[in-house]
Amino acid sequence: GLLLIDLFSFPSDILKEINVLRTSRLKVPVIILRVYRQLNSEIEETIKDLSDFVFYKPFDVNAVAEAVHKLLEGHERV
Repeated sequence: GLLLIDLFSFPSDILKEINVLRTSRLKVPVIILRVYRQLNSEIEETIKDLSDFVFYKPFDVNAVAEAVHKLLEGHERV
């Protein structure tokens, strides 16, 4: 499995979603999609720590597809 998460652009929504991820972090790869918006450094760091990849909109669909394939291949071997 794999989690592909589209974070909303409002900091309060991002904080809610990050808290859900923190408490229920499964052992599955995580890709986060989001609008580039400068958030405080703690939130930015948490987003990076919780995910395997972060893509900022507009993103290259091929790059996302490649990341999905790479993560799924690596996850199957574990």
